[in-house]
Order: sequence, then structure tokens, then C-alpha cells
Amino acid sequence: MALDWTYAIAYDSTKADDALWARLHSAFSEPELVDLGCAIGFELGRQHWRRSVGLPARGD
Repeated sequence: MALDWTYAIAYDSTKADDALWARLHSAFSEPELVDLGCAIGFELGRQHWRRSVGLPARGD
């Protein structure tokens, strides 16, 4: 379910519907969701930055 939210943040925000939020809230507290959302956003930003300066993606 955390990967579903990651997909919604990264690729398709329409996937972050009420059903996904209900599933997320059944497994995570509000502070945990904030932390998870921040971690997802940070990693996406870091990946974009690495590509913009010509660095390979992590693991390449």
C-alpha cells in the first residue's frame, strides 16, 4: 500500500483517492504518513537532481 502511494505521488495523483487514504490510515498514523510522504518526495527530488547533473541513478 505504501508503494501505491509512492506511485500516486510520482506518476498519477488521481490514484490517491479516498480508498487509498483509508487503507493508508488503517496501517499508518498521521505522523507516519507525513514522514513517508516526505521521504518519497525527497527521494524523487534527489533522483531528478542526479539526472540533471549527469550522475547515474543509484545502483547503476
